[in-house]
Amino acid sequence: MRPIPVVSSDFDSEMSNFESDIESVTLQRRPLEGRRERRKPRRPGMWAGSHVKPPTMDPATRQTVRQQLKQQTTAWQMIARREVSMSSHQTRQSGTGLKLIGGTIVLLFGVAGYFLYAFPAGGTDTTGQAALDPKLAELKEAGYTVHELRSEGYEYSTKQLRAAGFSEEELTNPPPPPVPHPPAPDVALLVKEINSQYANGKPSPRLEEAGVLIHQLDAMDDGRRSIDGGRTPWLPCPARDAFNVETWCRPFSDRFSASVVSSRLPFFFSSRKSGFVLDPAHASMLCSYPRDGGSMHRLCEPPGASSSCSPGCWGTHEQQHHCQRWMVPCYTDLEEMLALHEKRHPFDELDECEQGNGCMYNEVILDAAAWVAALPKTIRAVFFPSSASVAEEQRAREIHRDYIESYGLSAHEVPLLRLAVTNPAAPFEETSGPLSSGKCDAMLDDAHGKLWRMWGRESWRLREMGEGGCWGTADQAADYFAQTLSGSECDVNWYEGASGSLGEQQSRPQFTQPAPALLGFDDTIFIFCSQVLHRQTWFSGEASLFNSEVANRCVEANQNILRLVSQRVPWNMCQNLRWVMCAARGKLPGQDSSRMHFATAPKALDVDTWYRPTSWPCDEGQGCPEGLYSVGDVYFVEICLLREICANGDDLFHLDRGGIFECNVDDAAFQSLAEKLQQSLRLHPPPPPITSDGRPALPMLPKEHTTGLG
Repeated sequence: MRPIPVVSSDFDSEMSNFESDIESVTLQRRPLEGRRERRKPRRPGMWAGSHVKPPTMDPATRQTVRQQLKQQTTAWQMIARREVSMSSHQTRQSGTGLKLIGGTIVLLFGVAGYFLYAFPAGGTDTTGQAALDPKLAELKEAGYTVHELRSEGYEYSTKQLRAAGFSEEELTNPPPPPVPHPPAPDVALLVKEINSQYANGKPSPRLEEAGVLIHQLDAMDDGRRSIDGGRTPWLPCPARDAFNVETWCRPFSDRFSASVVSSRLPFFFSSRKSGFVLDPAHASMLCSYPRDGGSMHRLCEPPGASSSCSPGCWGTHEQQHHCQRWMVPCYTDLEEMLALHEKRHPFDELDECEQGNGCMYNEVILDAAAWVAALPKTIRAVFFPSSASVAEEQRAREIHRDYIESYGLSAHEVPLLRLAVTNPAAPFEETSGPLSSGKCDAMLDDAHGKLWRMWGRESWRLREMGEGGCWGTADQAADYFAQTLSGSECDVNWYEGASGSLGEQQSRPQFTQPAPALLGFDDTIFIFCSQVLHRQTWFSGEASLFNSEVANRCVEANQNILRLVSQRVPWNMCQNLRWVMCAARGKLPGQDSSRMHFATAPKALDVDTWYRPTSWPCDEGQGCPEGLYSVGDVYFVEICLLREICANGDDLFHLDRGGIFECNVDDAAFQSLAEKLQQSLRLHPPPPPITSDGRPALPMLPKEHTTGLG
């Protein structure tokens, strides 16, 4: 819902006058000299005569007026209640009969004043019929029903309601059942639709079929920071600033530059700038270019589209040329432009567009007037690229927050997305909200994303492009995945390296009853096991002793966890996958069944933690050290892999904390996962848009993709 405008421009001043008047009546100690003449302030929206018929109200503003009336009525009632309270307080505090009498008089003044304002003169006429109450007439004109008036606390009599024109049927019929609230929009469905448009985009005269229409923040948006702080980049550049001085960007206030991107044209204006995903149904295209069109030189005076000038397409003195083929040609036929762009998108060695990416993107000029008229429907989502800096990502989050607050929207209606340009199948991903099957699919579909890079030979280090995995050579990989699937290597000490006899290689945990597998974050696992034992749920010892403490405590609580801290067999993701498969098969020592449960419910995981981890070795303010992933990332991978290899994996997201899950292992799904792991980061380099210079292929990911931030 958009912000509700103020209907009565003098409401604040009237309210101020009213409060001043009440205060002068109530505070009896104030000297009488110099007191201004008493008067009864006019209520906002009250007509001069009590029998004047209210003006007809058009339907477009009815809802606005209703809300304004509700706000005003609430304010008047609050003031009246406060005055009654002040008078009563004076009465209670008085120590003499004179003060008591004075307080009583003040109370009567306050109550009488309230009734004068709440129930204006006119009560009933000489015929015995209730006079028309102008406030009630205004409420009826605004669309209120009898049931709504009564449910919101208006105390009008049947005679008053009848005089205002309410029918006998409305006065006697019971209230209708409440209208249920519409369900919140499904962000996953919106993201799926946007990704489908990206995957299936093709040359077409219709923007809806061409791909995904986006606007990324550019020099215009950056330059506006000197005018309005840059807090409303979804609006065109203002023609004048707060001092009514013409702005430097006034000539460009009549257009927005955008681009159409798709799997066939994966060329973005910037690999680092945040922006908006636009709704093509609410966009009006003026023209387009199969490359950067230099549209800032195509000006209209005065700014705005007309029959003689098209902003960004042809200028006032160039109307005879229109979009004819000269210099950098523009196209009014979108299909023709896209077909040409597919055939020819050369890398600009001179980088004339100054974006550092070879200027391989297209430019679509949108009419700013149509853009603004359709707000907030113009914008479907706010996004930032995966290669954006920490500062740019923060800027996107601030813009997203300001936008939805400005228009009274929710993050479900206009979500914040992450643009993973390394994922040609589904580049747009949710950045917050609970983990789900759809979000796991997005993580797995990103062939060059963090999930696939965590499988290096060295613990906690992300793999680089072309680097092998922790499974070793091809022959070693075949043995590893076969053993992992069968569970033939499950009878080992998964606590090796812990303190005491529990950490010895040949030891096995001494459970006192069947011990289900327990998964979660390190801290929530410690809390879970501590609660079973009714012990302190926080660890207060030295950090170096935590792993041994959680291992021994969970064994005592009959909880099967993975705590491999051995120098002989160091932990890595391959060891982790083997343990997860043993748990899914029910083959962990002391498990006795395939039962597993979770110290943190899978549905409680927020994917924002995956994209912005804060657990070791990462820091909430600084991000992750270059080339590393976090401890917390492992739990996300465990859940998404279980969802992938268990036929009943979707059930994971219906579990509460501690809920039991038994995996129906799908052997074919595991083998498919093994193939993807072995082929990850080896088949193809990342697509061109993520490279620092925009060239089509590089052997490795740029450095910004090795931060562990995903």
